[in-house]
Amino acid sequence: MPQPPGFEPKDDQSDRALRPKRLAEFTGQEAVTRNLSVAIAAARGRNEQLDHVLLSGPPGLGKTTLAHIMAAEMEAEIKETAGPLLEKPGDLAGILSALRPGSVLFIDEIHSLKRIIEEYLYSAMEDFRITIQLGDGATAQALTLNLAPFTLVGATTREGSLSAPFRSRFGIRERLDLYSSDELTRILSRSATLLDVEADYDGLQLIASRSRGTARYANNHLRRIRDLAQVRYANAITVPVAEEDRRRGPDRTRPAHPYLSGPEPSPGRPQDHRRHGRRRGPYHRGHLRALPDPVGLPDQDPAGATDQRQGLPPSRPSAAGGSG
Repeated sequence: MPQPPGFEPKDDQSDRALRPKRLAEFTGQEAVTRNLSVAIAAARGRNEQLDHVLLSGPPGLGKTTLAHIMAAEMEAEIKETAGPLLEKPGDLAGILSALRPGSVLFIDEIHSLKRIIEEYLYSAMEDFRITIQLGDGATAQALTLNLAPFTLVGATTREGSLSAPFRSRFGIRERLDLYSSDELTRILSRSATLLDVEADYDGLQLIASRSRGTARYANNHLRRIRDLAQVRYANAITVPVAEEDRRRGPDRTRPAHPYLSGPEPSPGRPQDHRRHGRRRGPYHRGHLRALPDPVGLPDQDPAGATDQRQGLPPSRPSAAGGSG
């Protein structure tokens, strides 16, 4: 379809332009990169495929980036998929049968795999073969497919959700931790160079301090502030520019709380407590009938007891009716 005049289609590789391509370019996670570097060098020295790798940790720390780096370091192709996309064993069999020797299969959100898919991966990871059942009942037949040696790289934010037999089949298990402010500042300095925008150290440090230890949030902040700097500040990011971006509006990279999101109720209208997540008190309409019987009220004052059951303060006796 023709594009409007002056519109340039975005290159697909621009979204990954900020991601490092080699382990030497990866900032932070020193223990993880050191262990992966040793494993990759050993596998290349033996002319073997890399052992299966499980990467865990909070989102936005670089698990997908490390999977692509491992494939690049091993000079192998990489196939990507996600756990929720694999509905039945046939989906997995189609992907595995198309892999070339030494390929890397990256499964994001691997904790979302169904148990039957996990069981198919057992033999694929250990013996590089899978058995597919054809037909049902007495006419069922088992077909064994031999697979090319491959490396499975799984990424998960919930490692505890994986079953113990499945988790034990990963020879390399690494956990990514949150980045420090200095590490995020170095990441932002590299990203600013790739984005062709000038940025001083103090401005980048301020952005890093608001990124909650996550590289993805830091780069999202940088892209947004880059637009402001390009339009108003001669394509230069400084502390005042970063401060002005914070005053422009709420932090759109921070996910909204599920109970606090949404418009506030209009004045004079009843509030929908289920929508806004506010706790209702014990005297709202649905709880009037469940109030306990009054305690400590005199028996000779039934009117006061009735008021208490209705959630009202007890009525005071008039001066004329008092005991003299």
